[in-house]
Amino acid sequence: MENVCCTKDRIIDIAIEMFAKKGYENVSMNEIAKEVGISKPAIYYYFESKEKLFIEMMNVVTEKFLNSIEEVFEKDVPPEQKLLNMIETMFEKTKEKPKIFRIIHGLNIEDTKAEFVLKFKDRFRFIRENLRKIIIEGKNSGKFRQDIDPEVFIPCFNGSISLHVIRYIKGDDIDLSRERARKVWDLFLKGLLTKQEE
Repeated sequence: MENVCCTKDRIIDIAIEMFAKKGYENVSMNEIAKEVGISKPAIYYYFESKEKLFIEMMNVVTEKFLNSIEEVFEKDVPPEQKLLNMIETMFEKTKEKPKIFRIIHGLNIEDTKAEFVLKFKDRFRFIRENLRKIIIEGKNSGKFRQDIDPEVFIPCFNGSISLHVIRYIKGDDIDLSRERARKVWDLFLKGLLTKQEE
């Protein structure tokens, strides 16, 4: 049983490396098996398809990430602090697992018809739902402007974080530090105008 677990873990580790480097569509089960050092029939003993391998791989590696994000939303702190914690957590997790985020951002949703894409998107839907709750909470408490539209804010907020993540995993000279997270947060909270121009 121990050898089975070790081999399965090694398959997942190699798959992460190969998917991150070449993309999901450009990697075959045969290539993964060769890299692991097992036969093609053997890899199908552990995973019945590439899609099943990918799903299990993403389930394993994203569990801690999703738990960390969930902790951000559950903390009893003001809504503006939750937004800062969200940015900091995203930056920290990207630095911890850059290859995973390279795989995520390499998925072409339009071209990839596999069912796992929809499942994967569903798992991250709670992030958007909780961001919407944060905005509503901020508006109800009087800390956020009443005219803020969550449907406009959420893609802007997520897009900004995603662009930082993409630049980092592509090797750009960008530091996903707490200081940078605070600057992004500050820009969202205060905008560009001085108080005199508001």
